[in-house]
Amino acid sequence: MITDRLMSVGEWGLELVPNAPESARAAFDFGHNIFVTPTRFDRSVSFATLKTASVYAGLVFRIGGGRKRFGGPGLLGYLTTGKGEATDDVTSARPAGFGPVAYGAFLSAMVTARSLNGLTAGTGYSATATTATVLSGAYGPPVKSILDTVAVATGNEYKVKPNGAIDYGVSTSLFRSTPTVAVAPGLKGADAALRVLEATAWDVERNIDNYRNTATVYTNDGSYYNNSYSASGVVFGRYGGAATYAAYSATATVESNTHAEVDATVIAMAALYTSPAMEIDCSVREYCIPRFVTPGDWIWVYSVDDGLTDTANQVVFNGQTLFPKKVRCVGYSWPLEAGMGVYTYDTTGGTVTDVSDYVQWETGKDTTLELDSKPQSILDAGVRSVLL
Repeated sequence: MITDRLMSVGEWGLELVPNAPESARAAFDFGHNIFVTPTRFDRSVSFATLKTASVYAGLVFRIGGGRKRFGGPGLLGYLTTGKGEATDDVTSARPAGFGPVAYGAFLSAMVTARSLNGLTAGTGYSATATTATVLSGAYGPPVKSILDTVAVATGNEYKVKPNGAIDYGVSTSLFRSTPTVAVAPGLKGADAALRVLEATAWDVERNIDNYRNTATVYTNDGSYYNNSYSASGVVFGRYGGAATYAAYSATATVESNTHAEVDATVIAMAALYTSPAMEIDCSVREYCIPRFVTPGDWIWVYSVDDGLTDTANQVVFNGQTLFPKKVRCVGYSWPLEAGMGVYTYDTTGGTVTDVSDYVQWETGKDTTLELDSKPQSILDAGVRSVLL
């Protein structure tokens, strides 16, 4: 099973058949690469071919089960390991002094400094020109946290491809923002450019477990505050009565100047968690899901009973008009199935080994989709967005 998530390391795991020969078991060693292809190639496949033809690439970090069970992270594992080299030049991995830097320039500097363990800077997709102030200092491995920090600060996201290139840019350009895949319980198949995945498990739950309709903001020196109440979203009365309140924003200040930004912020915060949070439990049956969706892409979801409709979106599927909701796929877990190719690459010896004959396939298992939902708390706000 392979798990992949947006801007996350993810993980993979597989087992070999009980009678797997020593040559197959020896092909999995610490630090080796693993590649998965939608179909199997001949045994003379090269490393260069695997980098461009694979739908997944990862690292061997775990060995067990009598050397028949293996696992590890995806290629972003190179950014979370403390592995470095004697020739690393960490001083060139950041601008001199305390200067601002755009994301693409910072990523390229990390490559120059060999801090990315062989991963490269890929293509920028409408990357923002926003800069982040990067402190002077040595950024040696592991470096994923600093790449994440600079990405968030500059308004960019990134993804690593099996060829080792890290593409980056704004989410709507880096990923597929016009859906070509849909999930609509009861429907399946392909029609023109739209593929509807067969839903094998589907449940939608809305909750107000973390409901909040008030917020207070103070200035650093305490000279000004704003306390706001929101009447948007779910409104319910107090115990023993149906009384509700109109929205208000009360302020106090000892200064004469205005604080428009503070006022706007507290009003927005008061309304942020008044609407129900949504949890979507979705599994589908689809061979090799990365062929159609990658974590970060937007997809259509349609379920009238669950309120997942939007009249602003009109999609025709096999003569039926749907009005689906646009939701982001932020991750998934998918099985290794018969017909795929599994290969390992010895990063020190340069040898490719085809182990496809000895993998215990997970044919028949479902793919679980992780669909974006409304943030449950302020801590989620940076990684989970409201349904569009």
